[in-house]
Formats: sequence, structure tokens, C-alpha cells
Amino acid sequence: MSHYADMAADLKRIPYWRDRIKYLFMKPGWLPDYLGGYRRPPEVDRETCQKYDTPAPMALNLYVLFQYVLCLVGTAVFLFNANQFSLGEKSIVTALITITVVNCGVLFEQRRWVRVAEWARILVYPALLAVLTFMNGWSPIWYLIALLYFIVSTTWFYSLHRRHEDVQMA
Repeated sequence: MSHYADMAADLKRIPYWRDRIKYLFMKPGWLPDYLGGYRRPPEVDRETCQKYDTPAPMALNLYVLFQYVLCLVGTAVFLFNANQFSLGEKSIVTALITITVVNCGVLFEQRRWVRVAEWARILVYPALLAVLTFMNGWSPIWYLIALLYFIVSTTWFYSLHRRHEDVQMA
């Protein structure tokens, strides 16, 4: 956020609209000559450089990988059959995929709210699959798939939650 605050401060210092537009679209560090011209980024020093690294237990890494692979498979199936869906159905599936991808990323950040979101996702997705199977008359195997997903995800996420209760949550 501080980057955008710095940009807003620079834009206030630039008096001409033409130069403000240039500031937004030129390469980073560009300033008009009357404000000092191009600003080089600071050199990266191994001693002072801090990489973003969120430590996560291996069990969490494997859980997220499992959920993400299922999401990728589901996305592929959806994309290969996209012409069979209405715009509303496409929007719903897109939202479900987006929620899964966001949860997968935020689980690593270990935010408190993601636990609730993940539990909701684990409960809603198989229930939704069961409802769709019933409404569309799909093969009963989808009920089994929904049940297996629910059991595996619930057990795994619950064990993660119990095992890592002492992990600091932001």
C-alpha cells in the first residue's frame, strides 16, 4: 500500500496533466525533468534484502496441494464442457473456482477468517454436487465422490486445525 501512497504524493507534486498521465504509464521511477527526472530503484543487497517467506507445516502444504489439484481438474472439466453451461452456471462455477484458489493462497497466510471460509467451502461444495446430481439425474457415482471429498477434506482439515492450534494466526 505504501507504493500507492508514494504514487499519490508524486502525482500531487506534478502540476501538468500531461506529465501526470506520463507518470502513470511510463516505466517505474519516471518523473518529469523539473522534478529530478528518473529515479533508480535502490540496489538489492543480500544482507538487507528480506524475502517474503511464510513458513507452513508440510501437512498444510499437502492439504493445499490436494485441494488445488482437485480445483485444476474441476476447472479443466468445466472448460472442456463450457459450451454446455448457461451464462449463470458459468458465473457460479467461476465463483466456486475463484473461492477455492483464494482459499488455497490464504491458507498459507494462516488468517483467522480463512478457517471459517474453508469449513464453509468443505461443507458447501459436496452438498452442491449432491444437489446438482439429484436435480440433473446424473450417475449416482457423484454422490459417492461428494461423500469421499467431504470425508477426506473434513478429516484432513480438522487434523490440521487440531495439530497446529498453537500456530500464530494473524
